[in-house]
Amino acid sequence: MKQKALTRNQAYCTLFVGALSAILALFFVVANLRATLLYEKATAEREPFLQSEKVEYYNRVFSLLSKAINSTSGNASYSISKADYLLRALSSTARSDLLVREKDVEQLYIKAVQLNPFYYEGHLKLGLFYRTRDAQKEKGCLLNAIQLYPTNYYPYLYLGKHYLAEGEEKEAFYNLMLALHHARLWYWYDVVKEIEGALKDSPHLSLEKQGKVLRFVVEPRTDEFDFKYQGFPHVKVPLKIIIHTERSLADPILYADDVFYSYFRLREGTREQNIYELYLESFPPGVYLDNFAIKPDLDSSLDIIEFIKELQPATD
Repeated sequence: MKQKALTRNQAYCTLFVGALSAILALFFVVANLRATLLYEKATAEREPFLQSEKVEYYNRVFSLLSKAINSTSGNASYSISKADYLLRALSSTARSDLLVREKDVEQLYIKAVQLNPFYYEGHLKLGLFYRTRDAQKEKGCLLNAIQLYPTNYYPYLYLGKHYLAEGEEKEAFYNLMLALHHARLWYWYDVVKEIEGALKDSPHLSLEKQGKVLRFVVEPRTDEFDFKYQGFPHVKVPLKIIIHTERSLADPILYADDVFYSYFRLREGTREQNIYELYLESFPPGVYLDNFAIKPDLDSSLDIIEFIKELQPATD
């Protein structure tokens, strides 16, 4: 008898737990559906042309997005969307009539990456937000975005601009090189235009649209140039390398992990100087840019090295 009662109680308990789980699941579905509808309604709104209508428009959008965020606390994209609209409002002519603060924008972007640390767009947009506000935080967020999406050109482009603003041309070249390497055709001309504008005052880094190259010039004045020591990234990106060296009887050599890879070809020479070139196009398995080193065959100095990335959109 006691066994039957116990079995009946267990059945009731199982039924109760099942019913409660179903109710919670239904509540979750309804909350997410409501949040989706609110989000779609907010993003369907169109900003009016008349100044008198802008304040009402932004307040309506903010209210809808806040309700969407409150309906489901775990959706990072809603926080991103509201931060985007707040940022737009800050640059709007209606700004003075809106209760919008930069701190609110920052907190929403931070909330998004806290909700989803693997959210590429969250790290990217937080980095772009910091661009004119905090250079070190900008750098950190862009590096996070690259780690999450290493084949997207966008964070490389803005990290390159960051390094240019800091006067770090070598790091700027690496990142702009990767932006060009990863940019697809439909973004290509915008990327080239952005880089061209950013490089106007750079002494060693230039974008030559007529010659269709991004050129970086270094003056090592040494007998060896080690790519890893110079901070080259661990990637496979085709580059043309041109060397200006004092006249010698032998050609410079490109090594990969201290193993012979290729001689440089003599392009032109005078009594005082030779100019060599090599197009680094194919990479052996397991070999990347940072595995290479340039060494003259004899005791001659590497006076000038030009690294050239050809301007062509990615196709893979």
